[in-house]
Amino acid sequence: MQTVRVTRSLVYYTPTPHKPDIELENAIIEEFSANRKVYGRRKLKRALKRRKTPLVASPHRIGKIMDKYGLVSKYTLRRKKRKASDTNEENKPNLVARKFDKQTNI
Repeated sequence: MQTVRVTRSLVYYTPTPHKPDIELENAIIEEFSANRKVYGRRKLKRALKRRKTPLVASPHRIGKIMDKYGLVSKYTLRRKKRKASDTNEENKPNLVARKFDKQTNI
C-alpha cells in the first residue's frame, strides 16, 4: 500500500482574490495632484500619514499604484542634458586613413 504524501494545508488551500484598496488609490491620486504633481512615493507616504484619517501603506505599494495610474513626478521627468563632448557625434579627423564604405545589407 502506497500513500500520497500531500500536506493537509495543500488540500484545503483556497486562494483569496486580490481586492484593490479604492480608498488608498483615491487618496494617493488626491495627494499627488494637491502637491502639484511633484511628490514621489516617499513623500506621498508621509503625506498620507499626516492626513486627518491616516492611511498606512508601504512605499513599494504606493509606487505600484502610481505606476498603475501613470503618476510620475515632474522631477523624475527632468533629464541631465548631454554635452556634445559626451556623445559620439563630433566629427573627428580620419587619422588612420581607412575608407569606410556604406553597406546597404548589414
